[in-house]
Amino acid sequence: MRRKKTLASVSNEWMNTYADMVTLLLCFFILLFTMSTIEQEKWAALIKSFQNNGDSSQVVVVPGEDDDDEAGNEKDDTEFLLLKEQIEKFIEESEFSADVEIGGDESVIFIRLNNNLLFGGNSAVLRTNTIQFLDGLGDTIKRQEKFVSQVRVNGHTATIPPRPNDIVSDRVLSTQRANAVLMYFEDEKKIEAKKLIAMGFGKNYPIASNDNEDGRSLNRRVEILILAINFEKSDDVNLIKILTGVFDAELYNQLLNRSVTE
Repeated sequence: MRRKKTLASVSNEWMNTYADMVTLLLCFFILLFTMSTIEQEKWAALIKSFQNNGDSSQVVVVPGEDDDDEAGNEKDDTEFLLLKEQIEKFIEESEFSADVEIGGDESVIFIRLNNNLLFGGNSAVLRTNTIQFLDGLGDTIKRQEKFVSQVRVNGHTATIPPRPNDIVSDRVLSTQRANAVLMYFEDEKKIEAKKLIAMGFGKNYPIASNDNEDGRSLNRRVEILILAINFEKSDDVNLIKILTGVFDAELYNQLLNRSVTE
């Protein structure tokens, strides 16, 4: 004879069903919350994946932040290369093109100016007849400023052996010349001050012999480096040297011949 279920065992079975129902409701509300916070673009891609019209091989591709970052970096590189092209065109059309060299790639633009273009002998005052060059260069940089992280201006002098210059005078003069260019960009062209850096290296990094006037003329120079907004993400050791303020005359010479395809 089968035993009858006790009242206690019958009365507790409804709790199992109730617990299951509460669990399902909790899962349902979690799902609703997740759907309410999903990005519209991702949601549209997910819905589209279910409308495959019989194509069972369709793969769901949901746009992510990495894709957005990569697209943004490519745009920044393109715009920075456009800046380089604009500067090159400006230099070519300038009457002072013989006194200017330019090189670089999608990370850095390097411009070397013959000191005679901007300054007289032993002077840090910008020449009035060539200041228009800085006007045009500054305007070109300003138009693309949001794609520029830094503008570095380096000043250099020469020495006449065996009569060495006063070290302090070399440093002061080269620094004053770099600052004259920097202050023109800041005061007249309104380029953001925190992006501008000036350094004076005196006679310490010649790119030619000081034994003759031709060599000394090359050593008296102002160099401008324009760094891209994505410059800090570069893994190029040489570029990192530039960013950290390490000066290497040979490296800067290499920049003049650098191609965007390297």
